[in-house]
Amino acid sequence: ALQISFATTNTIVEAGRIIGAQYGFIAQIDQINTVWKKDTYQAEVRLSIKCVDIETGKLIGNKQALGLGHNRVRNRAIDEAFDRAFTEDIDPAIKSWFRLGSEIIKRDGNLVYIALGQNKGVKKGSRYLVYEKEDLGFGSDSIFLKEIGLIEIKNTSSEWAEGIVLKETGTIKKGDIVSEQVIENYRLIGLGGVGGVGSGIEISAIYYRPLSHMSMANITFEYLPNINNSIVSVEFLKEFPLLRSLSFFVGGGFGSAIGSQRDIYGRNIYSLAYFLDSKVFADLSFSDKLSLRIGGVYYLATPYSDWYIEEFKYRVPLDRVPIKDYNLSGLRLNVGISFTF
Repeated sequence: ALQISFATTNTIVEAGRIIGAQYGFIAQIDQINTVWKKDTYQAEVRLSIKCVDIETGKLIGNKQALGLGHNRVRNRAIDEAFDRAFTEDIDPAIKSWFRLGSEIIKRDGNLVYIALGQNKGVKKGSRYLVYEKEDLGFGSDSIFLKEIGLIEIKNTSSEWAEGIVLKETGTIKKGDIVSEQVIENYRLIGLGGVGGVGSGIEISAIYYRPLSHMSMANITFEYLPNINNSIVSVEFLKEFPLLRSLSFFVGGGFGSAIGSQRDIYGRNIYSLAYFLDSKVFADLSFSDKLSLRIGGVYYLATPYSDWYIEEFKYRVPLDRVPIKDYNLSGLRLNVGISFTF
């Protein structure tokens, strides 16, 4: 996140987009008063804080805060007033602007613990972004939020939850803010071209859980000089993130294929095969709604052995079949895109 004191909303949005911040905070000191009374300085600080979504420019929250401090040293009284304004007013307000609004209370290896549980709707399998807090410059707790990671809840009780760290761009530690659940599951459509053994197109329905796995149901239409294949497959792939927008997927599945060709009399005849497959591809995401996939799939299949006519009702004698023992086993290359719907 980005902090600019005494800035306009337009200024903070423009600057935030340049540096890639998620949220910007506009902080303004409205008033600082001190008075010497009963052998001590009494300080009063009034602040205004606004939170802006950098991408949309939308105002997320607005808070006026009051802090009081007491000390025989004037600057220390002012510092105490700032601290209390943040601790008692601003920090709670920031947490309320986000859906969950808790903190990491402990980290143990790759596990983290938060002080919210089933009583606040936290469920096993839910995912939450983690933000670190940055210093405003007034000697107070931070209100500036920079996204540094992602956690997934593994266990919950009524008042606390245990999560596992899925991703870190900084070091997640005690005191970091666990914020709104923004990493959702996606349903995608994939369109691709197929090459290698033959050429064709592939249409996919995809269920994607970011930073975890992808399930795919595919229909592939493959065209060769003397035979065509209609291939239906179901696959499960594990994601291995490399960069923020680049991941590798590795997995496999199973399916069936219908081969078609013409017999020696020019009639369409059909055969059925079954297969297992293994798939790997690289996925380059341009946004949550669009990505490019480049990879390949290898089929290990049974051969087309028996051929039929009229929707598999009548078997065709092999002496009428031009290609008798075709097998679709082999490597196919795939280039395509996937997008949300």
